[in-house]
Amino acid sequence: MKRYMEETSMRVNPMERYYIKIGKEQGIEEGIEEGLKKGIEYGIEEGILQMAVKLIENGQTMNYATKISGLSKEEILKHKIIKDHYLKMNESQESSTDDTA
Repeated sequence: MKRYMEETSMRVNPMERYYIKIGKEQGIEEGIEEGLKKGIEYGIEEGILQMAVKLIENGQTMNYATKISGLSKEEILKHKIIKDHYLKMNESQESSTDDTA
């Protein structure tokens, strides 16, 4: 009896199946489009961050990198390489000012 109840409750008429199928397809298409948009946005942001990283690695100042990239200093400092590089530069500048004093 239980099996019969499960089978009858799972039966769906053909039109409902059609709409379910169409709904799934549209959902998948919209999901793919949204995923692509987010992926492209993320890729652009990462590219800009990498450009700022390269500028700083090549000896440019943090102010110049923020001006060119449009990112804030905090956003650039989130990158591990830059954080380490920037800390080393500050330490060397502090030690050179201590030597002259």
